[in-house]
Amino acid sequence: MSISGHQSERSIRSYSAHADDKKQLDMAMSISKAIIGDAIHDENIAVTLRTSSNSSYAMSPLQDDDMADPTLKAAHELLEQQKGRQLFPKLWLDRVCKIYVPDVSVSEYKEEIMRKNAKEDSGFWERRPLSNDMISYAVGNVIHLIKVYEEQKRRIGESDDAFQLTVMKSVNLETNSVWQLEKEECNAYRVQQIIKSIDVEGNENKSVFDFEEESDEWLALQRLDLGEDQKHSELINRLKKDIIKYELNKIEKGMKEDPSGFIAGRFTLELLNKAANHCDKSISKRARKIKRKVENIIRDDISKKYTDQTEIRYLTLTEQAVLRNLPISKTEGLRYPHQVNKLFWRLLEDDLDGKNKFRVEVLNDRDAYERFQNKLHIVLTNPSTPHTLRDKIKYFLENTHSPSLVVDQKLEENRSMELQRAVSQKLEEEKRPDLLRAVDQELKEKQQLELQPAVDQELKEKKRLDLLCAIDQEIEEKKRLEILRAVGQELEEKKRLELLRAVGQELEEKKRLELLRAVDQKSKEENRLE
Repeated sequence: MSISGHQSERSIRSYSAHADDKKQLDMAMSISKAIIGDAIHDENIAVTLRTSSNSSYAMSPLQDDDMADPTLKAAHELLEQQKGRQLFPKLWLDRVCKIYVPDVSVSEYKEEIMRKNAKEDSGFWERRPLSNDMISYAVGNVIHLIKVYEEQKRRIGESDDAFQLTVMKSVNLETNSVWQLEKEECNAYRVQQIIKSIDVEGNENKSVFDFEEESDEWLALQRLDLGEDQKHSELINRLKKDIIKYELNKIEKGMKEDPSGFIAGRFTLELLNKAANHCDKSISKRARKIKRKVENIIRDDISKKYTDQTEIRYLTLTEQAVLRNLPISKTEGLRYPHQVNKLFWRLLEDDLDGKNKFRVEVLNDRDAYERFQNKLHIVLTNPSTPHTLRDKIKYFLENTHSPSLVVDQKLEENRSMELQRAVSQKLEEEKRPDLLRAVDQELKEKQQLELQPAVDQELKEKKRLDLLCAIDQEIEEKKRLEILRAVGQELEEKKRLELLRAVGQELEEKKRLELLRAVDQKSKEENRLE
């Protein structure tokens, strides 16, 4: 259904009703126009409506793509580091909104649109004009980032310089191979340290569910390479197996609850590929079984979504991986729907022509090259292989050899040159942090100079208060002494009076006795006279 410009704007404004004031609403409209622009009404333009900086030719669901906005990721990781976190889970749009603006949701149409795009219609985002619910979903993917940005900025506060440095590193990670390697090594080191702490603090009754999901411990166990788990203790091996079983249970539950709506992402397939080669036979057998089911679902989705004329670039990485893994024999043709077979041949042709990264990855990996070479030999003898593809396979096998010492030396030279360029780039990048540190130091010195008068004033005020306290204390001590002196005098006076009273009483008693003796003597004298 076609919609006018007024209808589009009304839809955006309706969905933007959460904005607190006109300024926020205008910001939301600016972001929406930057993402959508006039392409909403252009029948000839197919734009990608995504929040991720990794553009694609058709909008894919955010099932496996990390939310690649470096500013949001950098701010979130900085805030999490301040809480003591070492590892960070994937930062989806839904997650970042839930953390920083929990009172909003991305879009009421999100689930429906994601399902339609992933399961039913590969050209869903190609059509123009966009419908109201598609506009709502596209706007919903960006409009809440205003509030997220403001909340992150509020929480970061005085750590703004550290934030700028973190953002710069996040941006450079996209292009700087040295920084990428350093981050991978740093994360691997953190994983090993967390694993060691679990091993030291754990006991035989420890369960993986003693850790919160997506905690540092959970993520470390999750990211522990399957090939390395046997190098650790029985406790770590058991916890790692529990993590794998938990992930397999989640995949099985998703397929069971909604078989037709199950969406398998790239990381789901990677997990199943690794688990299928696990040393524990029960895990590997179960993983292979689930993998077959997932691949069947993806093949069914491919047959529904695409035609035999669909360009390979429209297929997701997960769909391409499933096509590459299609089993093929020397004698029997492919037993899949027509469009799946066609896409398989065309993807193989693109791989041979080097139209994607697959050929480079194969030529840089001896084992991968040998597997690919064996597959090409099988494809070459298969009767259903197109003739044009046969010629390309023969040319590839004749002119591309297994990475020999010469090739290895050439690759080593290339790597050396790349490393030199990366080191030079790193040195240039390192100057930037030094400059930031210098600027930061200068700002701190400036702030210190600005704060010095206030500090001096505060010290003077403190000294004055200390002096007043000392004077008050001295006065109180003097008063106490005077009171003690007065009390002492009063006690002495009281004792003197009591002593005088006692002396007076003694004198009176003495006089009384003398009087009694005189009276007694007089009486005796009178008696004698008589």
